[in-house]
Amino acid sequence: MQKTALGFLTLRARHVIKVSYPPCHWCSREVHETCVAITNQIEQPDSKLTARRLSALKANVMKTIHSRILNALAILTTAILLPGANAQTASTVPVGFISTTLAPNTTSPFGVPLQDVSVFAGSTSQVTANTFTVAGVNWTVGQFAAIGAPHFVTITSGAQTGRTLLVTANTATTLTVDVGDTDLNAAGFTAVAGNSVDLVQGDTLGSFFGTTANAGVLPSGLQGAGSLLAADTVQIYNGLKFVAYFFNTTVGNWVVQNGGTANQNDTVLFPDRGLLISRKQPTSATLTLIGRVPSTGLLTKVPGNTNNVISLRFPTDSTLGALAFSGPGTWNKGTSVLNADTVQIWNGLKWVAYFQSSATNQWLKQSGDGSDQSGLVIPVGTAILIGKKAGGVGSTTFYSQALPYSVN
Repeated sequence: MQKTALGFLTLRARHVIKVSYPPCHWCSREVHETCVAITNQIEQPDSKLTARRLSALKANVMKTIHSRILNALAILTTAILLPGANAQTASTVPVGFISTTLAPNTTSPFGVPLQDVSVFAGSTSQVTANTFTVAGVNWTVGQFAAIGAPHFVTITSGAQTGRTLLVTANTATTLTVDVGDTDLNAAGFTAVAGNSVDLVQGDTLGSFFGTTANAGVLPSGLQGAGSLLAADTVQIYNGLKFVAYFFNTTVGNWVVQNGGTANQNDTVLFPDRGLLISRKQPTSATLTLIGRVPSTGLLTKVPGNTNNVISLRFPTDSTLGALAFSGPGTWNKGTSVLNADTVQIWNGLKWVAYFQSSATNQWLKQSGDGSDQSGLVIPVGTAILIGKKAGGVGSTTFYSQALPYSVN
């Protein structure tokens, strides 16, 4: 699978707008034309942007680009008009788009490194074991926990920065979230009033990949069919094995392997979990994603004695050495895959395991030649399989990763 980061929008006082991969002209006068050009690039038919993200984010992208350009121009103008003033830098969380090409007749790991637009971003006024209360809002009861439209809360400040939780219910001012075995107010790992949160709409199989096929092809570019053998499949790891889903064109909805024709459109895709996508057609397909880059470090839950397929949620290539899983959990180094935690990378046919040496801190390949693999590149938009040996419980099953870039 080939992946290409098509663009990220960044604004600074001296850099009014720059679109990289590929680069774009600086624009100070043709603000509208620039926005149109970018949104037209996103809308190209061969991009096959997922339907919900296109409708929800196109207008936001246009608005964001306009706003950022004008804000940067205002700051730049102030700096020019007031040469004695201190230098200023203006920046906002970048919006970007990434294209992922699924090669013919291949299976590829996949993860979503961009976030949807915020429904709410701000401080909490109260935190309990499994709720956040926010002042000054008046939400519709249940609007963030509707079937088919999941929402997630990411904590963006405090001890649990980077933790993402599914919303299970909401009132006019309170969000209830699924905390699993680790409460929000867990001792030594406590989210408190005043911590900031970011509420976004999540994805389902149907919303992300589409539910309406044209000649069998979904808006995402995946191919539906009347059987598992002929259709492209999305495989979700259930803790023990991968379970395959495909769009059944006979009944007109997503179904699960060996699950009959029951409608699986509303199956939730968790943002920190990776997928496998099997492309069974003789031609490639392209998934184009648009959204915001993460603006904080991330927390990922990986319990002891489990395997977990994890999405690489930063929109940049990584390496084994740069994964840098830190506390509160403890990453187990060792002398072999038998006593060390492992990161497994898909090679096109199977998962290949790597572990971190307790003697040298180098990453080594299982049954390899002993050479340092720390620089092995893990492409953007992919997923890895983590094999966790014995670990703790509660907060000590979370692993943090620092933000690998600056949004300031």
